[in-house]
Amino acid sequence: MYDLVILSNAPGEITTWVYPVWRELQQQNLPVRVSVILSPCQNACGTEADLIRSWGIDRVLPASQFWQFLLWGKTPRWDWYEHGTVLFLGGDQFYTVVIGKRLGYRTITYAEWTARWAGMIDYLALRHARISVPAKYQHKAQVVGDLMLCQAKNLNGLHPVERESVPLVVFMPGSKPHKLQIGVPLCLRTIEVLLDMIAQEKSPAKLQVAIALAPTVTPEQFMTYAPPQFSLHSTGVISPSGKSIHLHRQFPAYELLSQASLCVTTVGANTAELASWAVPMLVVLPTSAEHMDIKVAWDGILGLLNGNRLFSQLINRYMVARLRRRGQKLAWPNIWAGEEVVPELWGKITPEFLANTIIDYLQQPEKLQEMRQKLQSLCAKELEDNLNAAQRLVALIAKL
Repeated sequence: MYDLVILSNAPGEITTWVYPVWRELQQQNLPVRVSVILSPCQNACGTEADLIRSWGIDRVLPASQFWQFLLWGKTPRWDWYEHGTVLFLGGDQFYTVVIGKRLGYRTITYAEWTARWAGMIDYLALRHARISVPAKYQHKAQVVGDLMLCQAKNLNGLHPVERESVPLVVFMPGSKPHKLQIGVPLCLRTIEVLLDMIAQEKSPAKLQVAIALAPTVTPEQFMTYAPPQFSLHSTGVISPSGKSIHLHRQFPAYELLSQASLCVTTVGANTAELASWAVPMLVVLPTSAEHMDIKVAWDGILGLLNGNRLFSQLINRYMVARLRRRGQKLAWPNIWAGEEVVPELWGKITPEFLANTIIDYLQQPEKLQEMRQKLQSLCAKELEDNLNAAQRLVALIAKL
């Protein structure tokens, strides 16, 4: 037998990087024992270890025990095989070096943007060929593709030729605390406005709505961010007017999203998945004054300083202004295209504004179809290059 140690940290990396690799490992049936070690992350929800265990992975070390392992090698009575590989799939790439040295295992770093510590890593698995690697380490580098897009292959055959006649709008408020803090109240209040508009016949005669929970977010955690007028019930969330809002918990949520007429989401890996499945979306970025004091996990030193209300306000205002000034796109399909393929809604986003924007799109199905076609065209090449990213990465593990 052979040990494969996967390092990861946040919900996005776990669901879009670790999960596709784990699924591919199962399909390849390699003689490996898989251990996932989670490093502390301010974007984590605390349920990541439970989610990973539910997939059937052999061993999981929660983030609360990470430093004891990194510094002293302590684990809950784990043994180690003589040979193994440490695979970086999220966190700090330097941890791969330390743990590889501690265990005497070979190391692989999956690099999404930057390949660090190239001289101390055995192999570099690159998301794309544009990632810079020093010339003397080029022999270690191999382009495997974008793991986020591996999930698209699981929708093969699931897209119906014709969707149901009743439009379905799916809200995806995110998994990170700072996103949930804004997204949960906005989603619930927008849905309440939509349901009122239906009752007043100011919207399509019928409309289905659902909230797709991130797999690391439980209904109870979701409700801690909800306005007090909303309550949790076995059938879902009950609105102040007594209407039931469906909470979808299945992961991956392929079948729900394949039926969606429109998704309302925020920035993150989910925009790449929705794009690869050609699901029209509105990407919501509330940046009004009342949201400027929320702690956001910006990269680098600004993320470290973003720890109190005053710093949060200053840093968030600076970062938002900088992004807007540059015209920088944040949704993955817009990044790939270099232009706005799916709408990014910045600024003061009220439930009324968002509800009316949703209705506007639903009443103009040609706009949704145009968005769907653009996503299909944009992602055709991306999918061709990246559908087998997990397969290439597992082949590299098998090589070792």
